[in-house]
Amino acid sequence: MVERAFRLQGLLNLRHLQEDQAAGRLASANTELHQADQAVDEARERLAAMQTSGATNLAVAAAMRNAARMQIGESVARREYAQAVVERRQGEFSKARRQSATLEKLENHHTEMFIAEELQKEQVVLDEIASQRGNSNATDGKKNKEHDRSIADREEL
Repeated sequence: MVERAFRLQGLLNLRHLQEDQAAGRLASANTELHQADQAVDEARERLAAMQTSGATNLAVAAAMRNAARMQIGESVARREYAQAVVERRQGEFSKARRQSATLEKLENHHTEMFIAEELQKEQVVLDEIASQRGNSNATDGKKNKEHDRSIADREEL
């Protein structure tokens, strides 16, 4: 059985490649988001762990707390940016997946049509063989009847 090539196979391969690339970019963006979440948590833990002792200068303690708050603010901004990138990458991946899925459906339809055509051709051949055998059996049946009659005629003589 010789299969006809799917004419859009090259485009389908390209769409799969684009989908894989989009999935890679999404995974990378999710990693960045996870790292940003960790940075925010670590900065908050450092701020919570800061203690002022009687010997510590209040000005130094206030400066340390202020620096920790700024670090938390930067970490939160990094996290928000990472979240926006993840959302954009998710949209890109979804678009690439839709494009691939559309072509995959066309490919499946092409394959189903090809199989149906091949089965139809096979059925025609089987029908021809069956009709030839039927004709052959009918002809053999007539010959057998004629042979039986000639034997019966000879016996009468």
